[in-house]
Amino acid sequence: MKKKRKRTKLVREYFPPDLEGFKQEQSSCAAEIQKAFLAKDVNVVDKAYTDKIRNEFLGKDGYLAEFLNDDSKLADLAMASSEQFNADILVIGVVNIIYNGISNGAEKSTANLVVKVIDASNGAVLGVETNSQAGVGFDALNSAKSSAKRLGQVIGPSLTDQLVSYFKKRDDKGYEYTIFLHGMSSTRSKVFFLKVLKNLEMTVSTNERRWDRKNKYLEVVVQYKGNTQDFKETFYEKIYEYDEFAGLEEEQSKGSSIFLKLYD
Repeated sequence: MKKKRKRTKLVREYFPPDLEGFKQEQSSCAAEIQKAFLAKDVNVVDKAYTDKIRNEFLGKDGYLAEFLNDDSKLADLAMASSEQFNADILVIGVVNIIYNGISNGAEKSTANLVVKVIDASNGAVLGVETNSQAGVGFDALNSAKSSAKRLGQVIGPSLTDQLVSYFKKRDDKGYEYTIFLHGMSSTRSKVFFLKVLKNLEMTVSTNERRWDRKNKYLEVVVQYKGNTQDFKETFYEKIYEYDEFAGLEEEQSKGSSIFLKLYD
């Protein structure tokens, strides 16, 4: 399957020309996954909200399969869903249903799914799931729905268990943030910097991963019970209490990676 080909061409290639309900049959997979989420008290954002943010990032007829391969764009989408709709996790996937023709008097199809789970607070990809399931029916549409529904029934519980486990781990240990700091050559300043991180109220642990005084570089991993915005606001409020860090600036940040530079 070539990524640049139109969805309509894909439908015509794999299904009879009169297959009009293709998207609807795909959605039965998502419906089953949602059932599994709700059964474990995982709240799901209303479809109106998900459609809104999807259209903002993809456009009306955007091709989700290409978007799914770009972790940077997925991180932006996940964090936007957190900011706009207070979402904790983004689950995004693509279902491809292949029509296999008639065998023993029944129409047959195979549904294939690739799904990614992203932490909406920092854009980190938590996991990737793939699966395939076959379905049969009295016509092409029915077989498509059958295979997609079965796919959702199989993968839904697995995804749900992953989410529940992740939520528990996050509650216990917090989020992991990596800080990359350039421009600091003083050991004294490094000690103060690490002390500020360690003494933040919601910090669980800090780990000095690398310190290169000659090249003025420090890399630190922090476990913190709070989302990216909470962490940065609390950290900056404390670090600017020290005059020697008045020149500290955030160069950029992407997900859980925060890049800083200390200017003279």
